[in-house]
Formats: sequence, C-alpha cells, structure tokens
Amino acid sequence: DAISGDWLVAKFGDWWNKWELAGKTDAIRRGDRVIVIDETTRDKWRKAVQPMITRTLARLKASGVKDPRGALPSAPARWSRIMTRSTMPVVDDSSC
Repeated sequence: DAISGDWLVAKFGDWWNKWELAGKTDAIRRGDRVIVIDETTRDKWRKAVQPMITRTLARLKASGVKDPRGALPSAPARWSRIMTRSTMPVVDDSSC
C-alpha cells in the first residue's frame, strides 16, 4: 500500500545504517567499548537461530501462509548484509 511495501524496505537499510552510526558514535563519545563481531561468531549465531527460523516458518505455514519463505524472498540477503555490517555497542561493566 502507500505507506509500506518494497519502496519502504528499499530505504530501511540506509536508515538502519544511519541510526546505527548515530548510536555507535554516541557510545564511543561516552567511552563505551564497541565490539565488532567476527565472521566465525556470526556463523555460530546464524546456526544457533536456524531452529527458531524453521519453527517460525512452520507456524506461519500452519496459520495459512502458503509460502512463508517465499513471502520475503530477499529477507535472507538483507539480514546477511545487516549482520555483515553490524557492530554491537557494549557498555564496559568491569566495575560491576
């Protein structure tokens, strides 16, 4: 419709990157550590969430979605790009 759809999805990646940069910049300004997740760890996370993805797709299919994986065919590529570029700000909690 006019307020959602592919045109919005196409813009969201750039918005996400802008928001992430603002958060990362603020975290660094405050003296927080920012840890970039390496590809080996990302692979572990991807494997760890696969059972959840499989269960969710099964639930969607059971609820009447004919092709849940096909409903968002570019989602895996989008998430892969996000996971490749993402960093995770971490507050230094060594004083706790």
